[in-house]
Amino acid sequence: MDFFRSRGKNTQIRRKPTADNQSFKRFGELLIANNQEISGWAIGASSEEPLLVTLVINGVEAVQVRANLSNKRFRSTDGHDRPCGFKFAIHESLRSKLPATNKIAVRLPDGTLLSTGKDYASELTGADGVSPQALSDELASGRILIPKSGALLRPISARDGWTDKALKSYQEAEKILREQMGKRLFVAYGTLLGLIRENTLLGHDDDVDAMFLLDSTDAKSAGEEFSNIAQTLSSAGQNITSVFPGGNLHWKTSNGVVLDVFGCWADTETLNGYMFSFSGSKSDIFPTVTRNLHGLKITTPAAPERFLEGIYGVEWRIPDPQFQWRPKQETLNRMTEFGKGVRGE
Repeated sequence: MDFFRSRGKNTQIRRKPTADNQSFKRFGELLIANNQEISGWAIGASSEEPLLVTLVINGVEAVQVRANLSNKRFRSTDGHDRPCGFKFAIHESLRSKLPATNKIAVRLPDGTLLSTGKDYASELTGADGVSPQALSDELASGRILIPKSGALLRPISARDGWTDKALKSYQEAEKILREQMGKRLFVAYGTLLGLIRENTLLGHDDDVDAMFLLDSTDAKSAGEEFSNIAQTLSSAGQNITSVFPGGNLHWKTSNGVVLDVFGCWADTETLNGYMFSFSGSKSDIFPTVTRNLHGLKITTPAAPERFLEGIYGVEWRIPDPQFQWRPKQETLNRMTEFGKGVRGE
């Protein structure tokens, strides 16, 4: 069985002159609007605070993000590189719910529409024969638009009974991993974030993330150990559908839910895993803590707040729908070595 896997046409913006050529310099601009992305920048008039922006498609409020992309600069029409960027991806699942011609706008909290220094109408190409009401109906049915992927998803919060089913699948995997491999499986990433920050699963999540600590103390050995555990579980009859060199595997439990299970490892100074490496030790994980979530017992690391800060940064308590990983080069180097171990290189 091969476990190892790795992780339209643009339309033109038609622009017309505007009487006010200064407002965009104070608040921001919508710079790109096509079938791949909608992006730009937005900033407060008297501060560096990034603004909350709302994507509006054919008059329908589709999704909001905070314009806080600091790792990418946006060149404004006055020739400056601007911070406080925002970006909405466009996925086929979104385009399939849009008519052939669409009007795109981005609105600030006070109702101001961003421009490029000129008024314009932007065409986002959808499917022939789709009603302009289709997107509104999808959002009303409980689907949400994910800014990073541009996909329309039915999240955990909109699925009857899914939360209970997903958490029970975690409990099943936790018991198997503990009894067969001697590993403690604790919730991680978005699942841990939702539990600690909101005492529930995140509304926009669509899976359960879990993690266990490997015995190895260097990246390549940790990758080899992770691969061996996946092979052992598979040989024991567990449905391990994929193992990714980045440090996670997909585990389909008996009720059909697929868990995203990650491995992490500790050296003498740091805790390391997929997209993170922070100053810490095994004492940040052990002894693990049992908490109740929706009436079910869920395991977390010993210091979940410190763990979340190490993964997401100091602002982990602030919801960020367009969160993007910004790992340091040494973190990426460790992940590369881990991947070599997983692949047996």
